[in-house]
Amino acid sequence: MLHIILLILKIIGIALAVLVGLILLIVLLLLFVPFRYKGSAKYPNTKAKAKLTWLLHLLNVSVDYDENNMIMIVRFFGFKIMSTDPEDVRKKEEKERKKQEKRKAKLKKKREKLKAKREKEKAKRKAAKEKERQKNQEQANTSAQKPSDIKDAAKKPSDKMEADKKPSENGKKEANGESASEKAAKEGKSFDDLTGDELEEMLDGEFGPASDEEKKTVVEKIKSIYNKAEGLFKKLNMYKDFEEDFRVRKAVKYIWEKVKLILKREMPKKLKGHISYGFDNPATTGYVTGLASVFIGLWDGHFEISPNFEQKELDADVDFKGRIRLIGILVPLAKVWFNKDVKYLRKEAGHLKDGSYKAPVVRNEKEE
Repeated sequence: MLHIILLILKIIGIALAVLVGLILLIVLLLLFVPFRYKGSAKYPNTKAKAKLTWLLHLLNVSVDYDENNMIMIVRFFGFKIMSTDPEDVRKKEEKERKKQEKRKAKLKKKREKLKAKREKEKAKRKAAKEKERQKNQEQANTSAQKPSDIKDAAKKPSDKMEADKKPSENGKKEANGESASEKAAKEGKSFDDLTGDELEEMLDGEFGPASDEEKKTVVEKIKSIYNKAEGLFKKLNMYKDFEEDFRVRKAVKYIWEKVKLILKREMPKKLKGHISYGFDNPATTGYVTGLASVFIGLWDGHFEISPNFEQKELDADVDFKGRIRLIGILVPLAKVWFNKDVKYLRKEAGHLKDGSYKAPVVRNEKEE
């Protein structure tokens, strides 16, 4: 018996080890085997193609775009798992339509059987109801009217008279609830005809409290505007102190260095072609040229840019090829996440958001 239990545990252990090994292998493959990509694009005759492959084309994603439509096909182990090709979509819809037709035929047969069964049950229930109705009619004809019904009929006129009295009483109550000004208007009294008590009641009840409320509302509005302005200046000062914090600047510099490292590793290794561009504003053209010159040296002069400062223009013909390793992205991101200055940046950004940020006493590294 013990031998059998040990054998079962051994089999379970081997299965778990194989499963863990497969998971580890898949993770390592995802991290270290690169995703390779290549593509091309043209403008103004808009055409673009791109392809992404992984692990000897085990995964294959292709995209083909023109001015009319875009087709994307995803293959895994050579089998299409997704496609936007109109022909593939038509075949899929045809296959789905045939399935629906078969399902409808089966449901129709079931519905007919259920319908026949319900009709039989309905006929039985109808016969039973007819018998019950005849029986109740016979009992109603033989039974006499009860004396209590006559007494109830006699009580109804008196109830109606009591109901008629209620509106008049409500009318009296509403009349008693009128204000002094409404009473005076109904009685035809002018402002000079009012007695001292009536005049005091009108002024205190209608004019006095309203003026106090207006004064209070104006003061509250002024205070609210002042508090908002004060809060805005405090926020501006907090943002200024946050931007001047040397540890925040150090963290931003570190993040930018890692971003440049990722771009250098994962950007296309081969890029050739040309692009001619121009904007309505020559200053914009100059700004874009300066930004492009930062990256254009990475491709050894195989790619040309031609800025046009005189007129608006866009003409491009580009071919590119490269690869992406997840490990080359995840390692720099992990370093950024666990960096002490970046942790400080995240913490103080939270304080800045809820308004509890306080400028550090040490303003720069030299003071520290």
